[in-house]
Amino acid sequence: MNFLDADKWQFTQTLKNNVAGLLSDFQQYHSSEWTHNNQAYISTVGMWAFIPFLGKGIRYNKFIQACPTVEKLLNTIPIYDNCVFSIMGPGAEIKPHQGHPGDHLRVHFCIDTAGLASITVGDETVPWQNNEVIIFDDKETHHTINPSDKNRIVFLFDILSKDYYNNLIC
Repeated sequence: MNFLDADKWQFTQTLKNNVAGLLSDFQQYHSSEWTHNNQAYISTVGMWAFIPFLGKGIRYNKFIQACPTVEKLLNTIPIYDNCVFSIMGPGAEIKPHQGHPGDHLRVHFCIDTAGLASITVGDETVPWQNNEVIIFDDKETHHTINPSDKNRIVFLFDILSKDYYNNLIC
């Protein structure tokens, strides 16, 4: 199984309870403020952009302070690193790649999609659905597509693997 059961993680309900606030946080930004993909190791077709909050140990306070729901979640959820709004444009594809080494898991919380976008990890594909959480090991080969005519917006962040396994709801 390439995807972990998000319902066993304590923060899943917290995310779902804050979907409207996250969407409101996102909607205040004009596309001219988005950071476009510059990661040379990831090949893309179409538009893939970010609004960064955390990355490589850097806190982007300008964006955090302007997003009250994000700021609240950063203080509530044990986010390890790489916290962004990830935006895939219509028709975009992120080619197969692997994340950076380390002891982390990647979390995608979908806040807006037309329902056609999907992610494949290994040989397993799941669609993004509004207000749903996907958790996977970013070190596994994965790729995404958005064949719709609408942006796909995900609140994306990393958690430490040990935090996942130590905080499961049993």
